[in-house]
Amino acid sequence: MTTKKIIIVLGMHRSGTSALTRGLSTMGVTLGDSLHPAGPDNPTGFWEDSDVIAINNQLLGLLGSAHDRMGVIDANLFDIPEVQQIYETTKALVTQKTASTLIWGMKDPRITRLLPFWKKLLNELGFEVGYAIVLRNPLNVAASLAVRNQIEPTKSYILWLEHMLQAVAYTQAEKRLVVGYDDLLNDPHKQLQRISIALDLKAPTQEKFEAYAEEFLDKGLRHGQHNDDELLA
Repeated sequence: MTTKKIIIVLGMHRSGTSALTRGLSTMGVTLGDSLHPAGPDNPTGFWEDSDVIAINNQLLGLLGSAHDRMGVIDANLFDIPEVQQIYETTKALVTQKTASTLIWGMKDPRITRLLPFWKKLLNELGFEVGYAIVLRNPLNVAASLAVRNQIEPTKSYILWLEHMLQAVAYTQAEKRLVVGYDDLLNDPHKQLQRISIALDLKAPTQEKFEAYAEEFLDKGLRHGQHNDDELLA
C-alpha cells in the first residue's frame, strides 16, 4: 500500500508562504477545494485551507492566544479537555480531505505554533510528512505587516523570531528544507527544483512552471526591499 504524503509549509505571516504553497501545486501536491479566498492583501490567493485555519484559530483561542499575539506556546494542548474532541474531528477532516489524493499540501502560518498537535495527528494517521520552511528578512516582514495591519516593527520582529525558532525546533530530524522568499522570487526554477528533490516530489513541467512564474509570482506585490546587510546593521 502506498504511503500518503503531506507537505506542510511553515513560516511567519507575510513571509511568502502563499507563493511557495502555490508552487507546490506545480509538483503534484493537492491543495484542496476549500481554500481561503484571495483578498486585497493577497490578491493572488492565500492557498490555505479554510477548515485548517478554523481549527488552528480554535486551538489558539483555547490557549488564550491568537495569530498575532506574542509569546511562545509551550503549554501541552492535550491537557485541555476540549482539545480531544477537536483532535478527533480534525483526524476525520484530514482523512476526508486526503481520500482522493496521494499528496496533500497544508499551509497556514498558525501551524508553526501548533505543530506538536499536527505532528501527533498526522503520525497517528500514518502520513509521510515533509516540511518547507519559508525564510524572509524580518525587516521586510515588518514592512508588510505595517502596511496590512499597522503592527509596530518591534512586535513583528518578535513574532517573526518566535515563528522561525519553533519551525526549526519542531522539525529537527524531519524531512525538511528552508527556502528564502527572495530566492524564490529571483530564481523560482532553481528553488522549485530544490523543493522537488528535498521532498521527493515531481519536478514541475515547463508548462506548469511558466504559468506559475509568469502568472502568479509578482515582485510588484512585495512590500519591503531591505537586504541582509541592513538586517545585520
